[in-house]
Amino acid sequence: MDLIHTVVLDVDDVCNQFAMNALQRVGATTHVLSYEDYPAECGWNIVDAANTLANPRHKGGFSRSGTYTVPQFWDSFDRSFWANLPPSPFLLSLTQVLERELGARNIIVATSPTICSECVAGKLEWIQRFLPPWLHRSYAITPRKELMAQPGVLLIDDRVENCERFVKRRGSALLVAQPWNKRNFGNSDTFTSLQEGLIKFLAVSI
Repeated sequence: MDLIHTVVLDVDDVCNQFAMNALQRVGATTHVLSYEDYPAECGWNIVDAANTLANPRHKGGFSRSGTYTVPQFWDSFDRSFWANLPPSPFLLSLTQVLERELGARNIIVATSPTICSECVAGKLEWIQRFLPPWLHRSYAITPRKELMAQPGVLLIDDRVENCERFVKRRGSALLVAQPWNKRNFGNSDTFTSLQEGLIKFLAVSI
């Protein structure tokens, strides 16, 4: 295994709590706002997840029924939504450990935007609001995280496809457990999977 010298850190559902807040925004009722209630059978297709939860036969529910198209779903989120997503509970500890072990210049956050410019603006506001100052200009707004892959570079992400593409280009990847990649982890929770991955790749814990 290559010695890790750089980390590419995903934002949504690693640094923040995107998915369930997005489902709430499109109408999910309050009793389906924990990650455990995400319909894992949808994988990482949050539009399918929204429509599954809208089905009255599902254990969850929505305050209004309906079928969301992909554009309708993503158009539901304005700049303020992206800028104010709650941070993950372990975010501060994670960034502190990465800075201590690798140095601030060797960490970059990477996040995929929608096609709306308000999403990009909101994500930049989020970075400046919730991440430490040394990360405020160290970011990449792109769905092509694998372009940063090379030996010694570690991607920390919650999407299987992102991790697979990164490894294919000879980088390393730490897949963080979430319901949409449950098949990879069984019952392991987000924090535990992150902790185990940090021990494996960096020999540190948070």
